[in-house]
Amino acid sequence: MSLDHAPIRPAPIRKLDEVVVNRIAAGEIINRPSNALKELIENSLDAGATSISITVKDGGMKILQIQDNGHGIRTEDLPIVCERFTTSKLKVYEDLSHIQTYGFRGEALASISHVSHLSIATKQADSECAYKACYADGKLVPAKPGGSSDPVPCAGNNGTVITAEDLFYNILSRKAALKNTRDEYNRIFEVASRYAIHNSGIAFTCRKAGAPKVDLNTSVGASTITNIRQIFGSKIGSSLVEIKDTDADLDIEFSGHVSSAAHEMHKSVFLLFINHRLVDHTPIRRAIEALYSSVLPKASRPFVYLDLRIKPENVDVNVHPTKREVRFLNEDNSYSFGSSPSIRRNRVQTTIEPDFSVGASGSPPTRTPLRLSPSRANTDTRQVNSAPRPRQDEENDDNHSGQRNASARRSSENIEPLFLQAHTKSDATAPALSNTLSSEFPQLAASAPVPAPSKSYTAPKPEPRVEVRLSSILNLRKELQRRAHTDLTQVMSEHTFVGFVDDRRALIQHQTRLYMVDYCKISYHLFYHRFIFDFMNFGRLVLQPAPSIYELALMAATELGSVDAEKAAEDVVSRFSDSREMLEEYYHIKIGDTGTIESLPMVIRDYSPDYDKLPLFLYKAATSVNWGDEQGFFKTFTSELASFYALESPLPDDPQNAKDEFRLVVEHRIMPSFKGSAFWAPGSILMENSLVQLVNLPDLYRIFERC
Repeated sequence: MSLDHAPIRPAPIRKLDEVVVNRIAAGEIINRPSNALKELIENSLDAGATSISITVKDGGMKILQIQDNGHGIRTEDLPIVCERFTTSKLKVYEDLSHIQTYGFRGEALASISHVSHLSIATKQADSECAYKACYADGKLVPAKPGGSSDPVPCAGNNGTVITAEDLFYNILSRKAALKNTRDEYNRIFEVASRYAIHNSGIAFTCRKAGAPKVDLNTSVGASTITNIRQIFGSKIGSSLVEIKDTDADLDIEFSGHVSSAAHEMHKSVFLLFINHRLVDHTPIRRAIEALYSSVLPKASRPFVYLDLRIKPENVDVNVHPTKREVRFLNEDNSYSFGSSPSIRRNRVQTTIEPDFSVGASGSPPTRTPLRLSPSRANTDTRQVNSAPRPRQDEENDDNHSGQRNASARRSSENIEPLFLQAHTKSDATAPALSNTLSSEFPQLAASAPVPAPSKSYTAPKPEPRVEVRLSSILNLRKELQRRAHTDLTQVMSEHTFVGFVDDRRALIQHQTRLYMVDYCKISYHLFYHRFIFDFMNFGRLVLQPAPSIYELALMAATELGSVDAEKAAEDVVSRFSDSREMLEEYYHIKIGDTGTIESLPMVIRDYSPDYDKLPLFLYKAATSVNWGDEQGFFKTFTSELASFYALESPLPDDPQNAKDEFRLVVEHRIMPSFKGSAFWAPGSILMENSLVQLVNLPDLYRIFERC
């Protein structure tokens, strides 16, 4: 018989080895480090902890440690604590119908022990010392080869410390798939922050191993809204409204904090806890999104923290390996509670009445009308005015209309902003992306047109000025004043603009003298002064969509010939991510959780920097700035920021309308900013030949007299 016609025989059925079975099960329950952390946090909460500290190395792949001050684990239970289906929360199957704790199956620690090197140190309040044990594949193992596997006494505080090292060391395919440690840490931070918001009476900390500061730090007794403000920012926290109600028909209680229409966020946040379990329930999510669809503009997404409490007997918590989903009785009716009388749509819309006047602090200020003037498809021309703008045909008849219209324009088509000002809420037709970032980094180019806006919104009342008391900033201000050139300062503060010489130089007049100024060079000094003297008092330029820092830094590193461009880009992301709280507080540079740059400071109204220079700024700020010394940091970082914001003259092949608009920005935005501001002109302007005297009127008279 030929092999082609050989009968196919079934393979024998074998019983899998217990280690293989447990490892397969562990892979289903522990998908990534954040899943392991979720299980460990829930164990700490079940233990009655009031303080939970999380330490992470390499995104949790190298080390994932959690420490709590709960009641600990009994010493006699340590030998079996990591075996599957060992639990103190369940005795019979019927107990599931009224389960009140997070854990119940007894699989979390067992699963972690099958995919990592696990150790547990625990101490009860009545114990004289703590005990530490090591585990592998659910069993006790010695800490060192040849030693005893029994738990050993050690020093320790009340509570439990669980450390998982080398996660997925024995599942190489899973380990290779989770090589982005930055992404894994962001997921860990997200899990920790969500539990911190829901458990507002418990202190949570989360840090990278070896980092000088924590990324998450909530205190005991802090309110829910306080934790939301700390994690997501005061602006978002202040735009939320608290809800609390009961639906007697469905026997559901709910509370939480949700977006008002003043909320401005371009990524939805949905935190759902059902009977204190962090879950994701698609029907409820869709019901809430439908509820907000007629309340928020299409460009905004809601923030929803919702705490649902349902009778335990009406909830099935045993439907998903990671317990991220639940099912409950009358589900079709339950997730439609948004239509019930207690939370019907018209009530929610009344609660979150549209108000687009949220300022930096989120408080509703006194409103004045903001009108968006007509604009071409590729030019953003916002202008704040207390009176209605004249029609286009009326402007053509006004001798000064060109000047007024120019005062509201951005720099040029070549630097078309990819942002919307945070003060001016965008609608669905707002520009989504810069139409060019072309000259140095063509990868950022996009051709999406910017439709002409047509709605009128409201502008916020200016926020009270922040008083700066940082000695390093005060010293830098004194240094600028000490090095100021008195005559130059007077020239720049009292000058009259005459006209342009070319795309870099212009003529200005002061008293009887005529000067030629290199406005591109001198703009660096202007922005440096503004960043120092207006420190912590900037506006905000919101980038839409928020570009990836990694991609921008990779472009810069590649252009500069870095040996390992990818590693250099990762270092840039790490530097900005680690310092994002400071950057947002001091400079309004907001770094997103996913490594994006979401906003920049607005230093001069209606002026945005040349975004072609953004990649280089990010790269140089991360590599050239002195991050180790406070005053050195502010001086060098501000210098790089000023270089980024400084004017760049148009390229020779740029279209004429782009050059014209660039000159309008110089004449009506940059040059007037030298007047009446804290600009102490340094003597280096003369050394750079940025300002040159051409003629003095008395000298001309003498020439005429000789003639």
